[in-house]
Amino acid sequence: MGKKFNIFLYFIYRHTKKIQYSAIEKFKLMAKSKENTLLALIIMVSALLLAGAAAFAVAIKNVADENRLLLQRESALIKRVEKLRDELAYQSEYYEKLLHDDRFVQRLIKQKLGYTSQDEIIFRFNDDEKVDILPPPNDGAKK
Repeated sequence: MGKKFNIFLYFIYRHTKKIQYSAIEKFKLMAKSKENTLLALIIMVSALLLAGAAAFAVAIKNVADENRLLLQRESALIKRVEKLRDELAYQSEYYEKLLHDDRFVQRLIKQKLGYTSQDEIIFRFNDDEKVDILPPPNDGAKK
């Protein structure tokens, strides 16, 4: 029993020595581990910030592209509105002249329908121009 007991004590002595030694080592490793953990944490946060910045940059680029397309569409719509306003102004003036200007109506009837007054000759030309709303200018030939 003595030899077995001595082996047991030796084992406990070695084991406790290892435990004490590893506890000191563990403390040192924990200190290094905290530094490594802090370093790892800093690296992870930096990586997340970099990924977030990249995602934000992509989002800003997409918004800028969408903004550019919307500005182009707005410009095209503004041009269309201006064209429609000009056309509306022309049609409104045309309508007013049809209602109130007898010389304009006579000239229009002659141009569009081919009617003539006495002793008039009509020459027809093929063209697709709009009818002049304004009467031809007088050259001072009024006598």
